[in-house]
Amino acid sequence: MRPLEIHSCQPLKDGGMLIAANKVILELSPEGKIKKMIKIPYLRSEQRLQMKTVRKLSDGGYVISGCAQNKIYLLNDKGMVTRTIDLDKIELPAKVRRIHGVAVLGNGNVLVGTGYGASLVEVDKDDKLVWSLTAEDLPTIGLKYVGSFVIRENGNIIVAAYNSAYPMFEVDREKNLIWKVRRDKEKGIDLPTAVNLASIGF
Repeated sequence: MRPLEIHSCQPLKDGGMLIAANKVILELSPEGKIKKMIKIPYLRSEQRLQMKTVRKLSDGGYVISGCAQNKIYLLNDKGMVTRTIDLDKIELPAKVRRIHGVAVLGNGNVLVGTGYGASLVEVDKDDKLVWSLTAEDLPTIGLKYVGSFVIRENGNIIVAAYNSAYPMFEVDREKNLIWKVRRDKEKGIDLPTAVNLASIGF
């Protein structure tokens, strides 16, 4: 049996964890026992190009980003695919490559970090682009890659921007830059692909 390569995890309300690893979604109990396993056989075989993000949805289903395929998969609580968003077939401001972060918003739209596409894109229920953030919108950041992100309560977005001049920043929905952190290898701020909000007081 090959070792698990964990690509994404999310704490669950019951104290357990949701984990994406090796074409499988695992739900773990707070004690670390597997409560549910969902196989995702339609992803690429290369582990690092499988799921970059998995999130449990309020209806019990899941959303995953298929990195190599540039596809978002929405699953029901049994793991059956209910919707596929193929970003290669949508007119976007930049070509996507190795998508990373994904979130389903309160209005049902889907927000995606497009990896080497160096953009955030929001797609509606009809697979139409309704909002985007590109390298041209924030020239001072030197965006090269958009990984995962966190949406704050006020709607602002904190982004992990791997290989960019400023690898972490916050932006509002009007594309105003709130703050940025310069790349600094000595301080350990170098090549982040993921970001999490540790304190709601932040």
